[in-house]
Amino acid sequence: MSHSNGNHTANVIQRLVSHDHDITLFSKRLAHSLKAEVTGLDTKTGLLLLEVSAAGRHLTHYVRDGYFSFDIEAKITPEGHEKEVHSFDRIPAEVHKKDADTYLIRCRLPESVFVTESRGALRIPFILGMNARVSISAYESELYIDAGIRNLSAGGCLTDMSIEDSLSLYVGQTVPDLIITFPNGEYFFCKGRVRHIRPFGSLGRAAVGLQFIDVSSTMSKEIFQHISECEREAASRSGLKENVTPSELFIAKKAGAAASNTSKSEKSKMSRQPAMVPEVLKVAQQLKVIMMFIKNRGIFSEDTLFECGDILIDGVKENRKQLLYALSFLRGQPEWVRHAVQSSGLLADMLITRDPHSRQIREAVIGALCDTVIGHFRGHIDSAGSTLGTDPGSSHRRLDPQHGEAAFNRQTDAFFESKYEPEAKSDPQNALSNPVKEAL
Repeated sequence: MSHSNGNHTANVIQRLVSHDHDITLFSKRLAHSLKAEVTGLDTKTGLLLLEVSAAGRHLTHYVRDGYFSFDIEAKITPEGHEKEVHSFDRIPAEVHKKDADTYLIRCRLPESVFVTESRGALRIPFILGMNARVSISAYESELYIDAGIRNLSAGGCLTDMSIEDSLSLYVGQTVPDLIITFPNGEYFFCKGRVRHIRPFGSLGRAAVGLQFIDVSSTMSKEIFQHISECEREAASRSGLKENVTPSELFIAKKAGAAASNTSKSEKSKMSRQPAMVPEVLKVAQQLKVIMMFIKNRGIFSEDTLFECGDILIDGVKENRKQLLYALSFLRGQPEWVRHAVQSSGLLADMLITRDPHSRQIREAVIGALCDTVIGHFRGHIDSAGSTLGTDPGSSHRRLDPQHGEAAFNRQTDAFFESKYEPEAKSDPQNALSNPVKEAL
């Protein structure tokens, strides 16, 4: 191993942050991530300094037992057509409070980009342009999901897919077929189990951890051979080892270049969207994040729901014509998401036109959004989990549908009454008294 280039993890991060990039702290238990900025990076010692804007949230929910996790999303082309998203998990850190809403994080990065898992297996991150694809059969011979690989070990892999696709999966689900294909066309396959699901990088992506199961001795040998080649490629790209030649696994075929050009063309069209469209699409993606946490953890994120409502209301107030036009760009979204955003946007427009200063506008729009989200979730009532109460994260609640739909409805009613009933009672003359209950 060569040490002449200093800390290899820091060198990888240095190459990522040299491009336009975003850094986010994440917690697998919370729907919200926190933005961070690099204020210092020593590539020799591996010292990394981050400044984090907490936005009113407690950093203790993101830094647990002295460790934190973060994603770096780098735009590796000036137009941002191609991005690399890398996850750094359980990095030891010291936290210092700068002011009421800002924290400073000081951490020492590991020397190697390779991580040894608790079971002793070596986890290989796909860094600096390394890529492979995985085809996931969510159900027997049905619904194949295409995703990217972000890291690989003998025990499983971390995949990167759209949030829409991730909603077809749930934690604990057995996946009948996983087929991992490398750029040169080689592949291996096995069965898998979903271990965790969380938002990944910028809005619209999800990280899904998959465990390999029922692995035969022959299959295990094949997996180890591919992992060895991945280790070699990562060592070559990061400079971790001297005189290492790249692996043939990652020499792409020409067909892949054509597909990449098509993808660039599609992303270029997306970059020319009219004003307000990015904000409307952000609401759509956030609703899917809410559903992800309800479905897999029984956690209802109030903050995220209120943020969605505020985006629609502010959009109407800023430029109602652009907002209403932007609602037509939801054609590719799931039906329940499209209905939630469009109906809530139109409701916001109607109420603001009627009385832009009404105190009930926000509650009504939130109620319309929540009605669709909860309605879609009822299909998963029988498989959901624990008691209604506050999660350790700020403004997250646990939902308990295990006693049936009636109990679940009572819980959601109680939640909204606790939020809005006092205001409604204090203004009995208001014709829009308690609009949330009417919307629900």
